[in-house]
Amino acid sequence: MSRIFRLFQFCLPQYRRMEACFGGIARWWLPKQPTLQSVVVPTTRLTAPLTLVHLSDLHCASWTRADYIEATVAAALALEPDLILWTGDFFHSDPRHMARIMPLFAPLHRAAPTFAVLGNHDFDADLSDALPLLEASGMVFLRQDYRVLSFAGGNLLLGGIDDYQIQACDMPTAYFEQPREMFRLLLSHQPDYLFRLAPDSVDLMLSGHLHGGQIVFPVVGPLYLPSPRGRTFLGEPITEREGNRVHTNLGLGYTLMPVRLNCPPTMSVVRLAPVPAERR
Repeated sequence: MSRIFRLFQFCLPQYRRMEACFGGIARWWLPKQPTLQSVVVPTTRLTAPLTLVHLSDLHCASWTRADYIEATVAAALALEPDLILWTGDFFHSDPRHMARIMPLFAPLHRAAPTFAVLGNHDFDADLSDALPLLEASGMVFLRQDYRVLSFAGGNLLLGGIDDYQIQACDMPTAYFEQPREMFRLLLSHQPDYLFRLAPDSVDLMLSGHLHGGQIVFPVVGPLYLPSPRGRTFLGEPITEREGNRVHTNLGLGYTLMPVRLNCPPTMSVVRLAPVPAERR
């Protein structure tokens, strides 16, 4: 492990130089705004609908343009969300790019309560520097923590966990012991956390990390996914296992290189739709 870490330390400056070169030319081919994926989640635990905007894997880099962020914010505001939810990986290889990009999200974060969790890339930086920068844009980070949020249609139990593989952590049992009448929503950067949940633990988990494969070939599918179980979460907007549901966002940004194929950058709008108990 120490050899791998030393190799990473050696390669990172070289990669940052390459990233800076990409940043100058990527503006010519990158999309000017993300696509929108709409997800409807029926529930008997709410009596009025809730609209959630789910953002993930921004990966701030030299190629992240201000006009792309402004278009993302405008599209999200047009949805009139009740909650803004982020599932990690805010920067790519150099956290300094967040200082340029994250303040542009402040109008969105002021429009609705905004909660977030950290992804694996976020632990490549000194959190004492990175977290204040992110929080200044209006986010509240949930780190093995939860909140009870009240809406006209009922209460929502919102929990969040750091990247569980990097931090070797789990949600505290107190989260799962809260009254089950509430809609239980969990944020986890890695969708694989689904396999650690007891049956019927959550009504919905929101995740990212996979970028949908980022480069997806017809028939073959993605050549690489950063998870051995990654294909489990591709295809349908909702994956269900033992009563637990997860939506895996396709990501706003890019990893390694600013290229996507058959998998455009995407933000999700998740609508929690009340239904009678007998129709669930």
